[in-house]
Amino acid sequence: MIISEDHYSILDLPNEVQLQIFDYLDLNTRKTTSRVCRLWNILSFTGRCMGRICLHLNVEGSQLEQVVTILNASSRRYRHVVINFNNRFVTSITGLRVSDVLESLVMIGMSKVTDSQLIELLEDNPNLKRLFLLGDRIDKYRKTRLFELPTMRMVVRNVERFPCWLEALSVDSTLMIHRLNNLCVLVPSFCTSARSINQSINRIFPDVRILQLTGTDLSVATVYERYRLQLEKISILSPENDFFLQFCRISFPKLDYLHIDRLEISDQQTETSCVNLFRNELHCARLQTLILHPMFMIRTAIFTTICHYCLALKRLKLSLDYLDGDALKQVTRLRNLQNLTLHGTAYFHDTSRWSYQITTLTTVSIVKNRSLIPLLQFIADIAPNLLHLSLEDVEKPEEMFRILPTLAGNLTHLEMSYSRNADRPPSCHPSGLLRSMENLETVEIRRVTINHGIQGWIQDAPRLRNITIIDCATLNDTHLIILTTICPKLKQLRLSNCPGITANGITEFQCRIPCCTVTNDM
Repeated sequence: MIISEDHYSILDLPNEVQLQIFDYLDLNTRKTTSRVCRLWNILSFTGRCMGRICLHLNVEGSQLEQVVTILNASSRRYRHVVINFNNRFVTSITGLRVSDVLESLVMIGMSKVTDSQLIELLEDNPNLKRLFLLGDRIDKYRKTRLFELPTMRMVVRNVERFPCWLEALSVDSTLMIHRLNNLCVLVPSFCTSARSINQSINRIFPDVRILQLTGTDLSVATVYERYRLQLEKISILSPENDFFLQFCRISFPKLDYLHIDRLEISDQQTETSCVNLFRNELHCARLQTLILHPMFMIRTAIFTTICHYCLALKRLKLSLDYLDGDALKQVTRLRNLQNLTLHGTAYFHDTSRWSYQITTLTTVSIVKNRSLIPLLQFIADIAPNLLHLSLEDVEKPEEMFRILPTLAGNLTHLEMSYSRNADRPPSCHPSGLLRSMENLETVEIRRVTINHGIQGWIQDAPRLRNITIIDCATLNDTHLIILTTICPKLKQLRLSNCPGITANGITEFQCRIPCCTVTNDM
């Protein structure tokens, strides 16, 4: 018998197999492996992981040529790129072709970019799916959410004239982007080329299906008129009342997604127009997602109309602050509803059990509610199959914990968070009440204060396996040790922006629960 004494290493595996292994690594580990050798430098940033990586470039005009040279020499194929031009003059954009797989491109501070330069850049990246052009800055739209919006976003703010780069949509060129099928455009009221821009949209972006419109100029309503037969998704940002009234007169027979930003409904004419909008079967027959900004002053008559005519709705988001008592009970007419987000407070005239139910409703989010217990009782009545509950800015979490197991014992996912502007998020004392929730699998807490032990927020439910803790400045290594005692069966722990956690604390945690995967994103 011949016994081989050859020794094999991971480098002997085919590149395809190594790439499959690298797909299981987190970003920090990939950074380490990329320093091993040239091959691993390529494999570490290739494949599926590039869909989760965004390259941010903060360049001056004089630095752009150097950036272009470095990107062209790089072997990494970026799919998402953000470029901030800082509102400086750019000598040339020629050659700024990041990769042939580039899908999302965000350009910020481009008030000095010319129309010809924008055309050059688009021609160099013909495979774009999402394009964001922000003439000023990015304060209103959070960077973390940019790539969640599959749109071409064109925002112009605080400028004294029609920006040069926006002229690219009105000049006569052969530019054509086929893969881009989502469009968000702002045409300022002082824009003299609005009509020509509208006429060129179909030529430059022939496959546009989703429209997000921001602006106050009534002339941009012709964009709706031109594409009303094929539009499936519409988002209206910061509408003026007059503009909204004109929008309500247009029909969209293929519409399945509608998002309306804050709107003050203070007169009978606007309220009547809203009612007629949702009563129109051409809008409502296929409408599956309706998102109304918390400052969209929805009235009871409007909400009642939605519940009577938008029967295909699967996702609904609205504010309760402007509804009469018991008006929310009309929501049970939406028998296909799956996801419900409620912002604000509803004061019920009575708290008796509501006999009508929505068996498809599995996900509910409640934000800034000052009368949480009656609302939770109502949700428990109408949603017998509730699995996912998200709560934000709860004033008395102890009271919520006390009643939750009896109201929603079938929950599999519980999320509690506090907004960034919360003065002092409360800390919850140990209670152990969540242990009775036999089906609870995932707990996520965000921006809470942990002063009296983490067991006040998290207990060892029988099936609890996943815990996520985000933006908790008071979380420390001692709390992790306590967590190993109260939740010994954890399979996954995700930490993000918890500065009190050290590498030693994570090492000690993994020694105590070796089968648990820990992810720490600082």
